[in-house]
Amino acid sequence: MSIVAAKCTACGAPLEVNDEHKEGYCPFCGTKYVAQDVIQNTVNNHYVTNNIESAVIQGGDTVETLYGRFDAFCRIGDNASASDVAQTMCKKYPQRAVSWYCAAVVDRAADLGRIAAAGEQIDALPLRMQLPAPASLIERAKGLPVREARQVIRTAHDDVLRNGGNNTQLPQFAVRDAAPEAVRKDLANAKKFLTDADRAAYADLIRKAEEGLEECEWRYGSLEEHAAAAAREMQARIDAWEADFNKLAGRKNKRLTAKNVVRTVFVVLVAAVVVYIVLGVILSF
Repeated sequence: MSIVAAKCTACGAPLEVNDEHKEGYCPFCGTKYVAQDVIQNTVNNHYVTNNIESAVIQGGDTVETLYGRFDAFCRIGDNASASDVAQTMCKKYPQRAVSWYCAAVVDRAADLGRIAAAGEQIDALPLRMQLPAPASLIERAKGLPVREARQVIRTAHDDVLRNGGNNTQLPQFAVRDAAPEAVRKDLANAKKFLTDADRAAYADLIRKAEEGLEECEWRYGSLEEHAAAAAREMQARIDAWEADFNKLAGRKNKRLTAKNVVRTVFVVLVAAVVVYIVLGVILSF
């Protein structure tokens, strides 16, 4: 609790007002006083109430009437109703800048929501990236003829890299879909019809809309950086996988080569034995 110094508006006598009591009476002349914050709250509540009492859109509503209603809904945090009014303004008064500035204010939240959702999606991409174990792919070549085994290994390798390479593009797709196009479009339309009178009459609304776009652009730029980092991480995982695969595949190819050599030598020896036997039979005659 604290004491605030004040003066009576009627007699000018000094008053000491307890900040926990918002109204009282002057001890010298008996004039009632009301704290300034109570007055301001009363004014704001009166403004909001008057503008929302007739919240049903009327055919003859002027753009000023609709803007008053829009502003009232914004003050009480009813974004859904504010968005409905902004849509009505854009349909009824598409050539008034204030309509599009109102749309930009409510579309800011939608654009920021898409950016946030894209960020969560990008966060999950590296975690969801599943690359098959290199050993399991090379195992598919077990028992196959040398040439066919090598083809199976190469095909498995190429398939994984093709799919993995496509995965590294997913962060950029997420970024593209999250661009704050709604606010950009709203402000572009607003500037087509903006007048000096509008700048004076709706200065606060214009500032709020332009700050909303700046926030969207800033968060979108951060999202682009985040997506690039995720793509690099995913590519690093692919590179590590390929290194492991090539290492195991190299060992497998050596074994296949050795197997091929042994088989060739065996065939040559068998052929030599057959020739020797045949020649021996022939010479015996």
